[in-house]
Amino acid sequence: ALKPNATFISIFQSDGEDRLSLDAQKQDGNEEDAERIDRLLGDQLENAEVVITDQGMYVYRVYTNGHNTKTSLAWISLFVALCDLRFVPAVILPAGCPNPSTFDLCAEYIQPECFSS
Repeated sequence: ALKPNATFISIFQSDGEDRLSLDAQKQDGNEEDAERIDRLLGDQLENAEVVITDQGMYVYRVYTNGHNTKTSLAWISLFVALCDLRFVPAVILPAGCPNPSTFDLCAEYIQPECFSS
């Protein structure tokens, strides 16, 4: 049985400035929540739509803001952590997804299991 749940996963880049502590956030009641979150997380570099099913997390292609930061290791670290912590049983990457460089790096170390639909 499939129980799909769709969501987005995003990668952010901090601007290097110190971020507000949780205590400072609680005291700052004038700022809108969205602005506070933006300030805490930094700039969104990429996001990918994912569908989570009983079989695993299917990752679609990445949408980027045009940055030149290499994010493949961040994506792979996330995928490994999600599997190690058993949040998902597997990560399913279609050829070239979430982006070609991440897919190619994964393929260097993991023998893909190929299926057709």
